[in-house]
Amino acid sequence: MKYRGQIFQAAMHFYYHDIGGLTRPPTNGFWKTQIKIAAVETSQGPSSTKMQVGHGTFGIIPHIKIKRYGEPSEEIYGTTIHELAHAAHWRIDPISWDDLVEQGYIYNGGSNNPGPAGASARRLMESWATGVEIYLTNMRYRRLGPNSYDYQNTNLQNRKIDNGGSIFKFYTTTFYDMFDPLNQRDKYGIEVPIDRVSGVTWPNMEKSLIGTTRWEECREKNVAISGQSYKIRELFNNW
Repeated sequence: MKYRGQIFQAAMHFYYHDIGGLTRPPTNGFWKTQIKIAAVETSQGPSSTKMQVGHGTFGIIPHIKIKRYGEPSEEIYGTTIHELAHAAHWRIDPISWDDLVEQGYIYNGGSNNPGPAGASARRLMESWATGVEIYLTNMRYRRLGPNSYDYQNTNLQNRKIDNGGSIFKFYTTTFYDMFDPLNQRDKYGIEVPIDRVSGVTWPNMEKSLIGTTRWEECREKNVAISGQSYKIRELFNNW
């Protein structure tokens, strides 16, 4: 029950509570996509969001599968937020989202070495969901106390820049980095990204997703939105 409870609480948060001006995931309705979430009792394999699944099945097949059974509560909560952030991204711009999925996963069979175009697309979609995951999970747990809470102790900002086989080269903290005041290199050393950006709002970052199918496109849109040209290019160019 605790496992399903954390998933339920995360979904309630994203759909009905404060999310800092972000777009909510698709809502239920006769002509709308009805999101179904499956709480899979395993921690083996990745959780996933497939917005193309379920259309025409009257909601029988789940769009989202959470596979974090037995994991810490914050990670179950955060993973649910992450997958719902993908669903919200699809709602913002379904055409660009479909292109990201094709380039980032389908055309390369999900390989961790998907080539330049695949890496660019996958890094964009997974970094966005990772940023929202950190932001909303912090919001929830800081509301419960203490206010000094950081997601998984570090907000994932101790992850090293990785050009090898690790998936962290795709699941970056870039969007959270643009929001928060911390330069993680000052705290964790030269193997982590340099981040001198701060104060970019979540609604403005979300605007950079519209019509965007490449990491570099997103970088330049955030430059235009924020005016922090050198700092944002420096941050995005860590990868």
